[in-house]
Amino acid sequence: MRADIELMPQDIPDRKGGGKVFVVIDVLRATTTIIEALSNGCTDVIPVVTVDEAFDLAKRVPIEGTLIGGERGGLKVKGFDLGNSPREYTRDVVSGKRVILTTTNGTKALRSIAACENVLVAGFTNAHAVVQRCLALKADPVMVPAGGERKFSLEDVVCGGMMMDLLEREGVALTDAARAACILYRTFAHDLLEMARNSEHGRELIRVGLEDDLALCVQTNVSSSVPVFRDGSIRVD
Repeated sequence: MRADIELMPQDIPDRKGGGKVFVVIDVLRATTTIIEALSNGCTDVIPVVTVDEAFDLAKRVPIEGTLIGGERGGLKVKGFDLGNSPREYTRDVVSGKRVILTTTNGTKALRSIAACENVLVAGFTNAHAVVQRCLALKADPVMVPAGGERKFSLEDVVCGGMMMDLLEREGVALTDAARAACILYRTFAHDLLEMARNSEHGRELIRVGLEDDLALCVQTNVSSSVPVFRDGSIRVD
């Protein structure tokens, strides 16, 4: 096995996956929110790119049992049931419900690789479980940080580096990009919250009053859920 990471966000529709598993990371906050929702009994999450697409899809599925969630500029979209804070996706709110989700970066990254055979959803909260799933699949892991506006994202690459660190300990070979991510993770491993606070996206969340989300998003290995994106829907197998 050989692990790699896309340090710069990019669409990869031509990589349909023979022998690869793609791991989408948007720590602040989309993938953390998806993990939290599914860990709390949400039936499935449908990622969509635009706000209009979310509203249109909601009209075509049963209203009862369906929630619309997401953000623009970090804040809940007018008319949505939920924003993009993992704190909102409690068991009381999402258990037994489907969530249609659109976010600025994370759901775009997911949709960009929807054609790939094996796509997992990861964050700090389930990193260990995702690594174990990659090892079980015996497929070459490719970490796909969502980034922000197609730019390098510190927190997403650090999370990818955490998984690279775990994979290397299991004897998996790393590309140079993967090794760089691993080194970056080891640099910040002692204080992931401070790293998140100082990241560009973290500073923006603090600016709009969502600092409390940061601590939840950098919790490590608190979930055993491994969301799988298949046929347009994200579920836990």
